[in-house]
Amino acid sequence: MGETKLDQFLKVLLIRAVVDYPRPAPVRAPDPDDQMLWDLLHAVPESMLVTGEAALSRAPDFAGRIFTPRQFVDRFQMDS
Repeated sequence: MGETKLDQFLKVLLIRAVVDYPRPAPVRAPDPDDQMLWDLLHAVPESMLVTGEAALSRAPDFAGRIFTPRQFVDRFQMDS
């Protein structure tokens, strides 16, 4: 069975993964328990967040960089 687009994407994601401890973002996350995600989004402008948590996916901060799983799949055509 061949490698899917999703498999290829995940490989690239894992190869590029790093551990980072950014400075606090100037904006607060909708859920205080998720502040680390806001800090990362602020620190790494090319980063994106894919989340099923409604409060995070509806937040106005970081427009165009926060997606629901469905939005992410639809936008980046990860279906095969």
